[in-house]
Amino acid sequence: MNKKFPVYFIAIIILLMSDFDKKAYSQEVIPIDSIHVILETLQEENNWARMISVGESSLRKGYDSFFLRARLGIAYYESGQYIKAIPQLEKALETGIDNPSVLTNLYYCYFYTGRDADRDYVFSRLPKSSKKRLQPLNNIIANNIFSDFGFSFSSDKEENTAGVVNTGAGDLYNEQTINGNAFTVGVGINQLLFQSLSIDYYYSYLKLDKTKIVQNTGEQFSNSYSEYQNRFYNRYNIRISDGLVFSPSGHFIGTDYTTIYGQTDSAISGSQTLSVYELQNIDESFVLSADITKYMTTYRAGINGSFSYLNNVHQWQLGASFKIFPMKKASFYTVSDLFIQNQNEVVNLIFNQSFGGFYGKKFFYELFFTLGNINNFNEKNGALVYNNPDLIKFKTGFDMQYYFTPLFNLNLGYSFQSRERNTYVYFLNSTVSPGQLSSQKSSLVSYSVNNIFAGIKFTF
Repeated sequence: MNKKFPVYFIAIIILLMSDFDKKAYSQEVIPIDSIHVILETLQEENNWARMISVGESSLRKGYDSFFLRARLGIAYYESGQYIKAIPQLEKALETGIDNPSVLTNLYYCYFYTGRDADRDYVFSRLPKSSKKRLQPLNNIIANNIFSDFGFSFSSDKEENTAGVVNTGAGDLYNEQTINGNAFTVGVGINQLLFQSLSIDYYYSYLKLDKTKIVQNTGEQFSNSYSEYQNRFYNRYNIRISDGLVFSPSGHFIGTDYTTIYGQTDSAISGSQTLSVYELQNIDESFVLSADITKYMTTYRAGINGSFSYLNNVHQWQLGASFKIFPMKKASFYTVSDLFIQNQNEVVNLIFNQSFGGFYGKKFFYELFFTLGNINNFNEKNGALVYNNPDLIKFKTGFDMQYYFTPLFNLNLGYSFQSRERNTYVYFLNSTVSPGQLSSQKSSLVSYSVNNIFAGIKFTF
């Protein structure tokens, strides 16, 4: 036993020394400057994959510096991984060094991920020479200008004007308004006034063709007319901190149209003569909205609310939005929106789902669909207002944008809407007062609308 002891003792000593050597080797401190040199060499070789590997490994070992974060962010950016580049470039800037190359890369990362307010903030921090390279015509009057136009094609006239609207016993006459085709055109401007404040101004004009039909079992009057809408939208984009934006907005709509209305010359049901009179309608409507969103690397969460007065009725809305880049790439995202709308004490639940992203650096796409009873409804923080009195049961479509340069793009879009509307019957209501006319919904008819729109945007 005494002879074997030294052998075991020596083996334990060797094992302990071996383990000590491994620990010493694993804890060997490499100067941060050496890591900088390695990353710089890899950057000169455009070896982005290796740069990412070395950079991430260094961060896990506890190394950190402006140059490490900056070069890791650049490597992610150059490899098209903009979402992964953003936190690295932001960390680099937190050191207090406003490096133009880092700011420029972060500017484009925000651009490709839809973070406009953060992009504008980064742009304002760039030196004048860098600003001129990115946006040569930049000025305080206009950060960008944009214009769009669109056409709507309705099937209402083809589907719902054949034959005579039936009247029941005691009914005097029926009325219905048929929606025809429409045309819209708009122009807008965005101002970047301060580092954390930009303002959007947008004016649009809408011309909607309609036909009013008033009839009973023996007579029919028809009036084709146009409804004109002048719309002005104003939004303030206030950047509170990185990724956190508060946006109050207002949308004001003036409506003008003249059409016919039915009347009878007798209060005795069954012996009246139907006639019509013409009346001009001038209405003013509004939507006051506010939206707050927060980006957190791969997702964006937001809440919004609005109060509106559309078609002589008040509404309020509350909504929540969630956007995520599931593959951590700008090439694909999903957005889910859920709205609760209250109108005349009736609550509607509306759901919108969209999918989109950048294909390469020049082509952007988005597909969407919406479910719910859409009536006097607004979305996109009050930018889109559906104030047609007819009910939209379902809508779907797409939007495509092509960027000739990051400063100039064209867009083309399409949407389909499935709608329903009511016809109305007028009858004598003796329970109210003798000879008093009352109306009620008579029947429900369906039709569809196809919308095509296009636009252009130029950033100075």
